[in-house]
Amino acid sequence: MTFKNIMGITLTVLIALAIFSGFGAFRVVQQMTTPATTNGSAPINRQLGELKEPGLLDGGIRHHSCQGDLLLNREVNNSLLDPLVALIDEDGKAISEAVFFDNQDPRGFVIKIPEGHTGLARMEAPGSYRMHTLLRNNCFYSLFDGALFKGTVRGHAFVLEGEKLPDPEILPETTLIIETANGWREEVATDSTGSFRVSVPPGPFAVLVRSDTHADAFFEDLVGVTGETIERQIILPAGCELEGFVLGENVTLEGAKISMVTSMEDNAEATSVERGFFSLPGLTQGFATIYIQYPGYQEESFNLLVPGDKIGIRKPFLLKPSQEFTATAITEDGTAINNATILVQRQGQKIFEGPIGELNSMNIMAAGQTYLISAQHNLQTGNPATTLVSPRQTWTMPAEGSGKIQLTLRPGGFISGAVLTAQSWQPYGGASVRVTAINPAGEPISEEVIVWCDPYGIFKTPVLPPGKYAVAASHPHYGVRGKLITVGGAGEFSIGTITLPE
Repeated sequence: MTFKNIMGITLTVLIALAIFSGFGAFRVVQQMTTPATTNGSAPINRQLGELKEPGLLDGGIRHHSCQGDLLLNREVNNSLLDPLVALIDEDGKAISEAVFFDNQDPRGFVIKIPEGHTGLARMEAPGSYRMHTLLRNNCFYSLFDGALFKGTVRGHAFVLEGEKLPDPEILPETTLIIETANGWREEVATDSTGSFRVSVPPGPFAVLVRSDTHADAFFEDLVGVTGETIERQIILPAGCELEGFVLGENVTLEGAKISMVTSMEDNAEATSVERGFFSLPGLTQGFATIYIQYPGYQEESFNLLVPGDKIGIRKPFLLKPSQEFTATAITEDGTAINNATILVQRQGQKIFEGPIGELNSMNIMAAGQTYLISAQHNLQTGNPATTLVSPRQTWTMPAEGSGKIQLTLRPGGFISGAVLTAQSWQPYGGASVRVTAINPAGEPISEEVIVWCDPYGIFKTPVLPPGKYAVAASHPHYGVRGKLITVGGAGEFSIGTITLPE
């Protein structure tokens, strides 16, 4: 069973229990503009200010200042050592850091938010596990004590029979993906000595160790205890190397796009070079699927068993010439949208996502294969509310002859709601919402959206195509709950309140 399946089953069970156990009525949360009492403690004395006048960041970018208080375990009397609040971009890179007031109030901070930025920030401190939240002015946030998970990652080398096995080598820049049943997920890389250390929430957690040069490893029997240290010395198997050749009709294909999905959900990628050759090292033993694309040829998938007792395997992969395919996107009044973005999926695997014209020029649709296809287009760049979407269509490429599909773009809908805690009715930041599309036909869909709540628990998704969705709200300290909702068309679809245990 794969890492993704194990965590998916856990979340599904928790969501199902929540859906059938019912939820409290929606409760309006008033904005906190004055100091508030936390868990019966004395109120914070510093009066939070209003939003500052817009100013300029480096490079002349307009911004406003946002103030807040960062607590530990929701207690105002607990202080954090060397906390960090950083505004991050879509790739998780810090673009602005908060300044703490120190002598005035060690909990208080102010941070500059560029104009147009959502306010997504990362919060962390030694001894506490990392959290993410949307920043809002005059709000309280909280980190929580965690367990320390640390260790080293090394890797075996493949040796011939009869040769002495050398000591495992240090593996720098190896990625560890850590995930809990409460939806907390973090990635950490080993340093130059192969070492890693990260604070994790208390409770069970799973770790997937990924390396570009060695086979992956998965551990699911780990449990974090607040204030304690878990140390592991991880040694990865050498892994198997696949050497392949992409062939066309009496010709080798240079520049083919190759991707492999293993039983560990590892997405290895390569591009064929001279003579159609490509190489994928460090593959994990087990079943794998290889997806290959080349313009003018039918996209194809090949199942493969990766051995655990061989240093490598070599195989040819033959592609068939494709038939003509055309996709078009129009608005409800018949206007053609030639630069729409199209998404093509097959059996839950993303085959293509990009400009509709690029898909047409590649001409890669496979005869007789069934796809799930949708499209979208933003009428006004920078304004997600103007996004047009098409319903998902199940479409089969003819076994013979050309194929054609037309997608109609309409205003889409979005899901909104509140994620609150059972008693305090405030998550203090850190709550997230995972929205997964459900295909009525039963075919898997590789569409998932994760959005973050503000400190009041309010969330809103991007524009979504019509359809049924599973909405799972989670907080690493409180747990996971979920609901189902149907987006029927344009406009807002409120899921109401999702209440987390406390």
